[in-house]
Amino acid sequence: MATFSDLPNELITDIWVHVIEPEDVESFALVSKNVHALSTRFVKEHCDLKKQYSKISVSRRLGSRGAADLLKEILLNPRIALYINELRILDCIDRWGKQNPPFTVNTMDLFKNAIRHSTIIAPTEMGDWIADLELGNEDPIVALIVMQRHLTKLEKFEIDYLDTIADQYMIETLGRITLSSEAIILPGSSAPESKIDSKKEIGLPRPAVFSNLSALTIRWFDIPLDIISRLLRSASELKSLSYNGSAEPFQICNMLLECHQHSLQELYFNTYNPRERRLCDLCDFTRFEVLTDLKIRFCLLLGSDEKAYKALADVLPMSIERLTLYYAENTRKVVSEMVKSKIKRMPNLKALILNLDTDGSRHTNLFTELQAKSAEVGVLLSKRPFSTY
Repeated sequence: MATFSDLPNELITDIWVHVIEPEDVESFALVSKNVHALSTRFVKEHCDLKKQYSKISVSRRLGSRGAADLLKEILLNPRIALYINELRILDCIDRWGKQNPPFTVNTMDLFKNAIRHSTIIAPTEMGDWIADLELGNEDPIVALIVMQRHLTKLEKFEIDYLDTIADQYMIETLGRITLSSEAIILPGSSAPESKIDSKKEIGLPRPAVFSNLSALTIRWFDIPLDIISRLLRSASELKSLSYNGSAEPFQICNMLLECHQHSLQELYFNTYNPRERRLCDLCDFTRFEVLTDLKIRFCLLLGSDEKAYKALADVLPMSIERLTLYYAENTRKVVSEMVKSKIKRMPNLKALILNLDTDGSRHTNLFTELQAKSAEVGVLLSKRPFSTY
């Protein structure tokens, strides 16, 4: 009976190229002496790809890899997408202006074909995508990166548009790729006059791009609540969320409790919604069963009425180990309540960091006193100067 060792070298080579997942490359090389002898170039290529693509930042500010360069590399070698574990989209080039695009005609044709063969861009929309691309809008390029079907190994995804410009391409792309399998359109499946409607998509299966996501960061980028909800549901084992947006606090909190009550370990939570002070009491963080690290605005956790500040023991889970309060007020009362809470309900708390609403220099003696009081119950108290984080 034939065994794996009897396979011709050409077939084993095809297995390397088309079948083996990145995390299995080195193990596969140890299957047999014959396979090990063939593995040299594949293992080397694996190590090079892992080093080059495991962590990707798309940003003109940081001088990192450009979106166009990354998309071209992925389209020419789709296997690259399997190596991307961390993807940070920090900002884009809005227009190249009157200058020529920073790539060749062949590369532009490559991008146009990617648009034409996309599974989530309706035929009636393709012309607009291509026209914007030709005008020098980088947003379609970034959107095409995120919608790559091989991008299924993502563990960390960050979207941070500091220019606060709502990017409709990215919003629509995130909305469509996070829809369940009944919400995907194949090229040509729509009537010529039809458009993609988030409520009327055609059902076809698609790999879950965010299924392995463990850390999600959304900063200064207003994504509609229904898309945020689908993002959170897509990441079945989300362990870390960093959110800074305009959504009402209790809405994000309730979404997290619905999906990740048993998995969320780190939460960085802020909002610039003007209604935040009225709604802060609706957030219930005590139900997060394994939450260990919470960074949050003071009023969102303890309230905005100085006479009715909540006790930490009433608003935090027993699992909490590290708490950072931004724009902290009434430090003496906060630390006193922390000491009581540590004994009463939070045995795991090890660190309390206060981001003060002043520089704190006038209260050096007080803070030294509070540090000593915190140390008595095993909590390291530290402070940071005022910042907008």
